[in-house]
Amino acid sequence: MSFIGFQPSITALYARADIACIPSWYREGLQTALLESASSGCPIVACDNVGVRDFLRPEIDGLVVPPHAPARLADALERMIREPGLAERLRTAAYARFLSGFTRQHMVETTLAAMRGTGIETPL
Repeated sequence: MSFIGFQPSITALYARADIACIPSWYREGLQTALLESASSGCPIVACDNVGVRDFLRPEIDGLVVPPHAPARLADALERMIREPGLAERLRTAAYARFLSGFTRQHMVETTLAAMRGTGIETPL
């Protein structure tokens, strides 16, 4: 493996990927990498955290492992490789979940609606 540095677009990288592994363990919002992976049709293995819980339903949209558990992460990755039917089912479900309300447009619309609800004027 080698570090490829800054990429102006990672679309081609996702297209070549067999699995998206998102081992982030710190508290953060919904991770862009989750949405990129799902929208690109990659099956996802991720560590359990706030943003992951907002998007992935374990064993439905992806495999979720505890943070700081490298052996469990490795096991989940191996499972995804050894069970192509599982990988396909999770990949398809994650893509459908993305389209159901997790696209950038959905999020912008939800944010603007919430802002309007507080009386803040929005540009749209």
